[in-house]
Formats: sequence, structure tokens, C-alpha cells
Amino acid sequence: MSEEYERILSNPDNLIISDELREMFETDKPEDVNAYTLVVGTRDFSCYFISMTRNNSLLAFEFEVPTLNVSDLLGVESVSAVIGDFQLENCAVFDFSIEDGKRILRVEKSTKKELL
Repeated sequence: MSEEYERILSNPDNLIISDELREMFETDKPEDVNAYTLVVGTRDFSCYFISMTRNNSLLAFEFEVPTLNVSDLLGVESVSAVIGDFQLENCAVFDFSIEDGKRILRVEKSTKKELL
């Protein structure tokens, strides 16, 4: 019982994620930047996965996208990411910035079930 209690307390956000998917997110930048693909509109961009955070019913993902420009985001309704076999679809663009010369894109994905 104590082990289960400790396990629950170690997950304050109640994030349920498979070990395989967690390992994909926790790895360092891949040796081959092309291992990750960000789909913006109809264009594919090679990217690095930086981080994932959870805030209530939103998952926020951060990517370094070396070749992405602001003009690539104009008129785009959603962004998708392909990280190995994992596909993250229909994310809303939250922020795009250049930090220390790196182009950083932040996207959000709601974890709430959509009502029909």
C-alpha cells in the first residue's frame, strides 16, 4: 500500500503516459534532427523536441525548429508532430520566438474530451 501511495504522490499532475512514450520525450536531442518532424499547414519541418508540460487540461510542447519562420505560421490552424512512431495531431500554436538564436515553437493540445 505504501508503494502505491508513494507512486501516486510522485505524479502530482496525474499524468498517465506509457513508459515508451515517456522515454521518447525524456531523451536528449536525437543525433539526426530529421528523426522528428513538425507539420505546419502542408509543410514538413525537421525539429528537436525540447519539452512537454501539463497544466490542468492542456499539454504544452516545445520544439526547436531551425528553418521555421513567422510567415510559415500565418493562416495555419493547427500543427502536428511526428516523434518516432508517436503522432501528436491538431495542436494550437501558442508561441513562436527566437531565443539565443534558436527558433522555438510552443504548441498546446487540450486533454479534454470534445463534446459532439
